[in-house]
Amino acid sequence: MLVIGNYVRLTRFFGILRRKASLVLLAAILGMSNAILEEDRTLYDNRNYLEEREFPSYDEPH
Repeated sequence: MLVIGNYVRLTRFFGILRRKASLVLLAAILGMSNAILEEDRTLYDNRNYLEEREFPSYDEPH
């Protein structure tokens, strides 16, 4: 009986360990993906930016 109890404990322990390891791996992969995406955005950013235009004021003579 004692051997079966230890087997169940080990199985649960390794199941929890595997779940935690997969979460850490998933977080690392997601972080790398976001870093690559952000770097790609800064390199190939082609959004049209609005330029500030200076309009003549009405108080100044032309």
